This record gives sequence, structure tokens and C-alpha cells, in this order.
Amino acid sequence: MALCDIAVAHKESLFCFSELKLALIPSLIAPYVLQKMPHAKVRELMLSARVFKAEEALQSHLIHFSGTDEERADYIEKLTQQILSYDRTALKQCKKLLNTIPFLSPQERNDYCVQALAERRKSAEVVKNINKFLKSRALKKQKS
Repeated sequence: MALCDIAVAHKESLFCFSELKLALIPSLIAPYVLQKMPHAKVRELMLSARVFKAEEALQSHLIHFSGTDEERADYIEKLTQQILSYDRTALKQCKKLLNTIPFLSPQERNDYCVQALAERRKSAEVVKNINKFLKSRALKKQKS
């Protein structure tokens, strides 16, 4: 769940960071869980190794949606259609951005983001979409 871009669970799902119950430590998963969930909540759940419900996982940001089988299928279908409507290169670059910036210093992050945006703005798809947007705004302004 901690590595998923978008995590969906059944409303009756149960979760547990059970490593301590096995005399292990959550060293492999902890860095990823800490990127997703508030630090204090991660500490409480990992140190207690208690079972928690989908609602708590949702409130803690471990998952993004919880529902019945039908609700989950509907959510996934709508989300999939939405994501598939976006430019593939932009999606790929967005994922790269989101996977890179958490590990950069503030200055590196700023430089990386400025460079990534500058590169992306050169693409034909972006130029076309920005021109279309500006044209529609101009038309709306003329009408008012």
C-alpha cells in the first residue's frame, strides 16, 4: 500500500504493521510509510503492531479510497478513464517528478522542478493546449 500511487481497499479490510509481533523491525517498509502517513501515526501503529480498519487507514493517508466491491469498481473505473485521458509523456514525467523531489535538498528540488517544467513546456502537446486555453479565455473575455 505504501508504494502505490493510488491505493484502494475494501471497507472491511484490516491492516497491521506486524513486524514486532515476529521480532522483526519494519526497516524495509518504514521509509515509504513515513512518506505517506503522519510520523506520529506511523510510530503509534508500528510500535503497537495493532490491527486497524480501512477507515483509519483512509484517515491516516495509507489508502486513498475505501468502499464496497461495487464502490471500489466504480471509483477505479472512473479514475482509470481520467488518468488514461492524459498525455502519456506528461504522466511519465509527472511520476518521475513525484518520485524524485522528496529526496532532493530544497535548492536541488527548486532547480529540478524549474528544469522539468521548462523542458515540458517545449512539447508540442503543451504548446497546443496552452494556446487553446488562452484562446478560450480571450473568447470568454470578449463575451463579457
